[in-house]
Amino acid sequence: MQPSYRLADYLLAMEGLAILRLWGTDPNGVNARASEILEIVAALNQPPYSDATAVPEYDVVEGYQAWAATYDSMPNILFDVEERVIHPLLEALPSGRALDAACGTGRYSS
Repeated sequence: MQPSYRLADYLLAMEGLAILRLWGTDPNGVNARASEILEIVAALNQPPYSDATAVPEYDVVEGYQAWAATYDSMPNILFDVEERVIHPLLEALPSGRALDAACGTGRYSS
């Protein structure tokens, strides 16, 4: 049996991701998203927020096969924010070996 999730669950997750993308660059946008989260939470158990749908589960191989073809093809503006922090940290480290275990496409490895 497939698990079922409310529309509110999905919307709250998307609002959280939106805050991550805006954080550090757009305080007004962050505040607007936080206000939307409060509105969703206030109406959590009312339609349409309470409406639920089944979500298929995939094992690791099936999930990877479904996602791998498009993994790096979508633009992700969070990379720009992240790289401003990560690049200086990596540049300060000496060259050497590193273990990159299931860390995406290894865009920081060279």
